[in-house]
Amino acid sequence: MIRDRSESIGWCCAAAVVIILVAGLLVAVRDTIGNTNVALILVVFVVAAAVFGGRLAGFTAAVVAAISFNFFHTQPYLTLRVKEGQDIVTVLLLLVVGLVVGELALLRQRTRHEVVAQATGAHVLEEVLALLAADSTVDQTWSAVRDGIQTALGVQHARFWPGAGRADLPLLTRSGRVVPTLSTWTGRGFQLPETASIPVVSGRGVLGHIEIDSTPGRSVSIDERRVAVGLADVLALALERTPQGIAPLL
Repeated sequence: MIRDRSESIGWCCAAAVVIILVAGLLVAVRDTIGNTNVALILVVFVVAAAVFGGRLAGFTAAVVAAISFNFFHTQPYLTLRVKEGQDIVTVLLLLVVGLVVGELALLRQRTRHEVVAQATGAHVLEEVLALLAADSTVDQTWSAVRDGIQTALGVQHARFWPGAGRADLPLLTRSGRVVPTLSTWTGRGFQLPETASIPVVSGRGVLGHIEIDSTPGRSVSIDERRVAVGLADVLALALERTPQGIAPLL
């Protein structure tokens, strides 16, 4: 999360500096190409900032572009006053473009993240089910299940305890929802509670619970949570097949 924030601030600063420089350099040709083309050139940089830097960078670029256009290219020059009504419209449009493109860029990032998460989850489930089909031991299955849960949810630790779980821990339900409801927003999605529990259930009832320790600042989608529940189901199948008593798995 800290890294994402630093990168976002870096993109904002870079976009602001570049747009101010470009707007200043365009003063030399503004009478030749006209204000409309100057605005279009600035829009290109606003779009680039939004696409590569995200919502905040797009918004910053839009604000800086609007101010720079007003300062350098509207009369009276080198002031923040605007004389012509058409120039006011251009300044406002620069702002709106940045906001809209920033939102579209954010939507694109979320969609890409969801696609990657779904592909990763399918691959993890495929590997774990292959182990189960190969009649692997409970320890081998648990090792794959634990790694899969850590990958899907981005958690630091996962451990299995037989029997009833701790009543004070939030539960990750079969639908992928967490009870009580998630409330910590990271900016990209909801963060899991510090420690949560995934019930391991079979036809015989609750066999145990998988306790997970979340990573601060890591958002987890509902699809990623469903993958974790599916992995808990695979562990339940492996536990049902063993003639030995159910023991803790760390």
